[in-house]
Amino acid sequence: MRKEIVVIVALLCTIIATSCEDNTPQANPIIGKWKYVKTNDPMTGNHLVPTNEQSMVEYRKDKTSISYDYSGVETARCNYDITDSRIIIFGENLNGESWRNEAKYWFKDDTLVVRADGGFEYYDDYWVRTK
Repeated sequence: MRKEIVVIVALLCTIIATSCEDNTPQANPIIGKWKYVKTNDPMTGNHLVPTNEQSMVEYRKDKTSISYDYSGVETARCNYDITDSRIIIFGENLNGESWRNEAKYWFKDDTLVVRADGGFEYYDDYWVRTK
């Protein structure tokens, strides 16, 4: 009888453990370091970015965004917020003036696409993950 109870309890624990839904929040897919490699302008088409212009951006878990030049030297630091379809970067200039930029984004395979929208015209920047 004792063995049967142990087997039943073990079986129930297995069933419960395998049927539980994973409720852990998914990691933010934008977190990481990205390199600017291509732009697409509807007027002139796709253009690869020359190596000496391939800047990088890093999105950290603490909602900090760091920009780097092509050689990896930090050029700017600000904050960001993200929704399902928009990246909002914001900060304050040295003179105390606040600023904010917002752009639509999506993922195409493993590439981050950010749309710079000027109202009646736009271009898409393509960023590949480096880290």
